[in-house]
Amino acid sequence: MLGGGAIATADEAVARRAEAILAKTPTPATATILKTALSIWAKWLLTRPVVFGLTVYPVLRLQLCCGRALIDSTVGDELLEDCRHAKPSVSRMANLQAIIGLLQLEHIDAFNTGAQRNAQLLTDALGTVPGITLPRAQDGNHIYVYYPLTVAPEKRDALRHYLLRHGVDSKLTDMGDCAALAAFRNPTVPAETPAVPSPASILEICVYPTIPAKHIRRVAQLIRTWAGMPV
Repeated sequence: MLGGGAIATADEAVARRAEAILAKTPTPATATILKTALSIWAKWLLTRPVVFGLTVYPVLRLQLCCGRALIDSTVGDELLEDCRHAKPSVSRMANLQAIIGLLQLEHIDAFNTGAQRNAQLLTDALGTVPGITLPRAQDGNHIYVYYPLTVAPEKRDALRHYLLRHGVDSKLTDMGDCAALAAFRNPTVPAETPAVPSPASILEICVYPTIPAKHIRRVAQLIRTWAGMPV
């Protein structure tokens, strides 16, 4: 298993099983920890607005001009099939990683509130834009890791390219309707109409709390302009 995370469970048996599995895993070597830390730092640096604008953004524009696919990945049948044939391993996270994770938990409420604030700015500005469906309200509990817009599939890429040409990055969704994946389909039950929009119609806008409100308003105005709405 690559990456990181935390396990939260109210089931004592699950907790004990997780502890037993982790107890058998080796402590990561210092070199491995330093390599991971360097990789995280490099990604943090590349996603700073100024650095991103001078490095990653020109690459995206070049890919766009060359007609090549932008940087995206989607969880689908092909990826799940690769995972089925893989030989995953469990690795223990370093104490340093755990400490950073615990410190971040102290800021999670403020982070979520900031994302909700930016999402609300988009909702207020885009509610009347024709051809664009906004995410459904979730009683104030939606934390908006991304803000998913639903657009006609034949127009979705045009909107994405329009935003990119004006300096705004967006992304295709990396998730689909799990019920449509082969691993979850029941061959004895007739297929139903999908309850969620097709991944081909979704464009996700970043609403991280570190993004200033004026930038979010500019993104909203660009979308309105693309849709032919008045300034």
